[in-house]
Amino acid sequence: MDNIRPLGVVVQGSLSQGLEVRLYGDVSVEEMRVGKFLVVQGKRSRFFVS
Repeated sequence: MDNIRPLGVVVQGSLSQGLEVRLYGDVSVEEMRVGKFLVVQGKRSRFFVS
């Protein structure tokens, strides 16, 4: 994973509804598109989401 950078903070989420993320100010919303894979880094685990 060469291009790792924080995009924002998860503010809420569920298995059925997905995640809601507040993007940092320097992240363009156009970068986030349906079908793009991202990694959510927790304290102990990584989660892959699309």
